[in-house]
Amino acid sequence: MSVCPKVQSFVHEPSSTFSYVVWDPHTSRAAVIDAVLDYGEHTGRTSTESADAIVAFVHQHGLRVDWVLETHAQADHLAAGGYLRDRLGATTGIGEGIRNVQEHFRAVYHFERGFLPDGSQFDHLFADHERFHVGRIEARVIPTPGHTSDSVTY
Repeated sequence: MSVCPKVQSFVHEPSSTFSYVVWDPHTSRAAVIDAVLDYGEHTGRTSTESADAIVAFVHQHGLRVDWVLETHAQADHLAAGGYLRDRLGATTGIGEGIRNVQEHFRAVYHFERGFLPDGSQFDHLFADHERFHVGRIEARVIPTPGHTSDSVTY
């Protein structure tokens, strides 16, 4: 049976980033894609206002978030995946190409010595073309390198 997903987008104006909640209307199972953690450039502080708007939407619509997904290593904004994982009890995921990007970023940005460029910051590393489910919706990981070499589309 083919299920038509529902999609709600959220725009983070400061970084021109779109985040999405995608859900199966029959099971209320959902995924969040590319959630943003707010950063005040004048204060140097982070906040969760944008991520909290997603949490509020999820609760308002009675959704159960199974996945918090990233499409690529985020250099244009701070990712809120860990925050949403903790708030919503979801599994974080990204394409397995994150390992190469982390290795590159570690050298360029002089990450701390203890940083492991192995993708272990995520719960699941997707292989290219791997299939997974959001409720009864079958999703697939499509490699789309461009913005970064690890970019994927779900």
